[in-house]
Amino acid sequence: MPAYLRLGQSRGVVRRVPETPGVPDSDAGLRAANTRLRELLMERDTRIAEQDAEIAVLREHLAGLQSQVADLAARVKANSRNSSRPPSSDGLAKSAPKSLRGTSGRKPGRPKGQAGATMQLTDHPDKKVRHRPSQCRCCGTSLKGAPVTGMEPPAGHRHPAGPAGRDRAPAVYAAVRLR
Repeated sequence: MPAYLRLGQSRGVVRRVPETPGVPDSDAGLRAANTRLRELLMERDTRIAEQDAEIAVLREHLAGLQSQVADLAARVKANSRNSSRPPSSDGLAKSAPKSLRGTSGRKPGRPKGQAGATMQLTDHPDKKVRHRPSQCRCCGTSLKGAPVTGMEPPAGHRHPAGPAGRDRAPAVYAAVRLR
């Protein structure tokens, strides 16, 4: 809606004022403004067309880069288990083996509060198994016929009693002296 301005109070002359500043009121001024606007619109349309062409080129480039990244990611994930590469190409960081067994949710070991069942040790076994060396560990000389100087159990071992009625025989090593 055009605005009007009164010029002087006594005369009562009313003049129309344009709503947009800088736009002329005459027909020639309007034609010039219209021509200028059409030029600006053509420049904008040209710029938009250039930008659309550039966007299309950039999208093609982006698609190529995305496929390249996917190829590189697949190459990084490839190891001897999921490709035809040898195990020596896996490097030092080996992945943990994947088990097909599911977890039961149960903790290992005996249930809490249940009494343990340990094999009892015995100091007097029913029989002893004697181990006599056949040759010297250092020089390889045969020890057949060498005198036995003593018998001793393996270091730090005591004989465990087996299940009821079946005692396991403890190992006893013969100490032998060369002549």
